[in-house]
Amino acid sequence: MLDSTRWRRIEALLDEASGAAPASREEILDAGCRDEKGVLDEALRDEVRRLLALDDEADGFFGGLRDATLGAGGDGALDAPALDDLVGREVGCYRVEARVGTGGMGAVYRARRADGAYRRPVAIKVVRPGLSADVGPRFRRERELLGSLDHPNVARLLDTGALPDGRPWLAMEYVEGETITAYADRQRLGVDARIRLFLQVCDAVAYAHRALIVHRDLKPSNILVASGEAGDPGLHSIEDEGGASGARGTARPSLPRTSAPRVKLLDFGVATLVREDGAATTHTGRTLLTPAYAAPEQIRDEPASTAADVYALGALLYELLTGSKTVQTEGCPAHEVAQAVLDHSPPAPSAAFTADNAGARGLSPAQLSRRLRGDLDRVVMMALRKEPERRYSSVEAFARDLRRHLEGRVVEARPDTVGYRLATFVRRNRVSVAAGAVALAAVLGGAGLTLWQAREARSESARATAQAERAVEVAAFMTDLLGDFDPSRSQGGLLSADSVLARAALRVRSGLDAHPDVRAQLLGSLGKIYQSYAHFDRADSLLREALDLRREHFGNDHPDVATGLRDLGWLAYVRGDYGRAEVLYTDALALHRGAAEPDPLAIAADLEGLGIISRVRGEYEAALRELREALAIREAQLPPEDERITATLNQIAYVLYDLQRFREAEPLYQRVLEVRRRTMGEHVQTAQVLNDYAALLLADGRASESIALHKEALGIRRRLLGPDHPHVAQSLSQVGWALQSDGRYAEAETLYVEALGIRQRHFGDVHVSVANSLVLVGEARALQGDTSAGLALIARGARTMERALGADNRTAKLARLRYVEGLIEAGQIRRAREEARGLYSGLRDARDPDSPAFARLRAVRQRLG
Repeated sequence: MLDSTRWRRIEALLDEASGAAPASREEILDAGCRDEKGVLDEALRDEVRRLLALDDEADGFFGGLRDATLGAGGDGALDAPALDDLVGREVGCYRVEARVGTGGMGAVYRARRADGAYRRPVAIKVVRPGLSADVGPRFRRERELLGSLDHPNVARLLDTGALPDGRPWLAMEYVEGETITAYADRQRLGVDARIRLFLQVCDAVAYAHRALIVHRDLKPSNILVASGEAGDPGLHSIEDEGGASGARGTARPSLPRTSAPRVKLLDFGVATLVREDGAATTHTGRTLLTPAYAAPEQIRDEPASTAADVYALGALLYELLTGSKTVQTEGCPAHEVAQAVLDHSPPAPSAAFTADNAGARGLSPAQLSRRLRGDLDRVVMMALRKEPERRYSSVEAFARDLRRHLEGRVVEARPDTVGYRLATFVRRNRVSVAAGAVALAAVLGGAGLTLWQAREARSESARATAQAERAVEVAAFMTDLLGDFDPSRSQGGLLSADSVLARAALRVRSGLDAHPDVRAQLLGSLGKIYQSYAHFDRADSLLREALDLRREHFGNDHPDVATGLRDLGWLAYVRGDYGRAEVLYTDALALHRGAAEPDPLAIAADLEGLGIISRVRGEYEAALRELREALAIREAQLPPEDERITATLNQIAYVLYDLQRFREAEPLYQRVLEVRRRTMGEHVQTAQVLNDYAALLLADGRASESIALHKEALGIRRRLLGPDHPHVAQSLSQVGWALQSDGRYAEAETLYVEALGIRQRHFGDVHVSVANSLVLVGEARALQGDTSAGLALIARGARTMERALGADNRTAKLARLRYVEGLIEAGQIRRAREEARGLYSGLRDARDPDSPAFARLRAVRQRLG
């Protein structure tokens, strides 16, 4: 450890040497690193040399790439005479258009293929003339490492070569974007959105680690966010390059632009190979690093393992969540930042932000502190531990804990406190601890036993009394809440429902003197109300808070915790996160089934949720099994016209419709619709079954009946939910499909585009419903003669479906199949063959070979030969 006196001496030497010419530095160090007797302090000299290297070269070559991608212009660290200008010249097969950035090791140019074969720009990186001998090996190492990486979140290496004077160059993917921190702040992303963006970084780094590569310089300037899918030919090219205009010159509804964020990881110039055990291979020479994101072992110039990247990712996540760095850097020399990394741990994220930074995340300071406190504090601080062996064992483990947090599950990270160690001991030794507790009770004597027996005798009565008391508390709260609609209590004006909900949430969180499970119940109810209004972020916050309260009050294994998991699972389903939804519902079902007194209706609700998720993922047999089990439980427990039975029947009919078993599905739809018209009248549930039944009628060739029912459902939803609700988008799409089936293509396209806009506003660009809308708009355009634009949209929809569900998902493969069918219809047989690869085996394994989808695939194979 260095004391303050030594650091002041180092700082003075750095100030003097850094301003001197390189040739004079050794003289300064030789004179300045001697004691009063003239003895040279070699350790001091070596330390100053190392820190000078950090100041001189920390930005490195890829500072130029950063400038290029962010649009910066100046010459940076390079003097113009020392850097040849390649603008207008050819480098390999590329013609250089402009020098867009410079760095300490070379320059970056924007270029394009000279022969026009590849129209998008590339970044050409060229070593500066006359650099030291170690630059060439470093450049070649980067070329080798990048050449071994192929990941959507890693900037791709496209080509390599050498200039006539022997200097190497690289042609890289040209990334249009901004740093991950700047993007998150400009978009005012919430906490969950920031974590999801960060998980893309984790995926890229974990991929590199699996290839035995450790990055060693992860920081915001090396991690850009690129909007859209630039460089992904066939999906955006027609729309983006002007090929989407109508073939007949007719006006088109304008499509909402997509801007799905994609992280791109840059700068493997200081990366190194790691052994199978995760340790770095031995290396020599000075390591370029950025102290604010460097792990302590890197500051000490020790070999950097994958744990160093875990630390840097922790520092990055800390900054994304709080807006603050783990160490103070503004106005601080690099050596002070480095020493702070060694000596000090940052405050927990929940205590490390400003009010402005909280506002940039859409929260008040109190809300952000509460959101970060607990799981996220523990996860981030575990990644930032000083000792490499005490961090997460891998980037995958780090990312897994973050995903567990997003799913509402218990994270693995725990603070190393006495209480935590004791809790761990109790969990691992439940039998022994329980035996010890019994022994202690015996020592305390018979009085304790008598009291325990008395409590057991009163337990049933106590439970009934507690339930009654909770009901009174809920009733009192609701009475007070409904009073907010009284004009006499709101200065003469009626409050909006949104205002009342906001007041209610604030009251439950801060001022309600109620039992914890009552507060949890109320927060959960408010969350579900927000969800029904499509305010998903608010709903998520309230439902998580309710779950946390239940866990604190009941423990992790209580049925009320299972209910909270199910509530979050349904929200995840609505938002299109089917993997997370399945995990939450599965956990809820396990807790409900494992309860001391299992609640059959709670189990049925979990099974129904799992059945719905299975259906939307195309797993129809599993869906029927889960839904029929739920129906059997409900029919045994409830009266025949109970809405829960009706809902399950509707879901079973939906699956049968998907399987095109119309004769089995229609009587179920008729029964459900009759019950809902009679018991509910004009209700959103009535609208849902109208839509479902209308879809069946259309598939059965009864278009006019179908259009009438779809329009009835659309009217109900618009009146009850407003014009911008996702359920309205569903009805718009279904009316459009019925009109399209009736040959009314232009009318259908107008409705499809309106639905697409609603879905993108609510769900973003990567969602199953958005993918469906893109395909529908594409089909409508193609049917009106605009084949090229139609195919581009269908392709975009297929890729969006793959991103939402995974490329191997059956539903995603069906979307890709629709694109292949469109290519065949357009006569693009060669492209169709390329796109059809892998579809046959995927669909064959997923469904019965006699299914309609499989029949479509057989027809495609026959036409492709």
